[in-house]
Amino acid sequence: MNALCGALKSPSSLVLKEAIIGINVLAATDDSVREAIINGPLKEIIGFLNDYTCCQETRTAAENVIKTLGFTGGLSDVEMCAFDVELLRDWFNLRMSLHPQLLAARVLERWLSERLFKDANLRLLLS
Repeated sequence: MNALCGALKSPSSLVLKEAIIGINVLAATDDSVREAIINGPLKEIIGFLNDYTCCQETRTAAENVIKTLGFTGGLSDVEMCAFDVELLRDWFNLRMSLHPQLLAARVLERWLSERLFKDANLRLLLS
C-alpha cells in the first residue's frame, strides 16, 4: 500500500492511473484494508475526482475506488459531501459501526423464522 500511495504523487498520468487501480483492487479485499485507505490515501483520491485537469481514465479509476469503499453513488456521494474527506470518513465509520448490528438482526430474524415455522409444523402434525 505504501508503494501505491507514493505513486499517487507521480507526475505521470499512467503511473497515477495504475496506482489508483491497484488501490481499488486492495479496497475489494478486506474491511481493514478499506479502513486503511479511508485513513490514508482517500484525500488524494478525492483530489483526483475534483481535478478536472486529470485524464478521464484517472478520474474514472478514482471513482471506482470510491464505489469499492462502499460509496455506491461514486462521484455523487463525494459531491453530496462537498468533497469533504472528514465527512466521508465519518460516513464510512458510521456504516462500519452498523455492520455488527445488521449481522445480529439477520441472525435473530433467521432464528425467529425457524422457531415460528417449527411451531407451525408441530401444530399441523398434532391436528
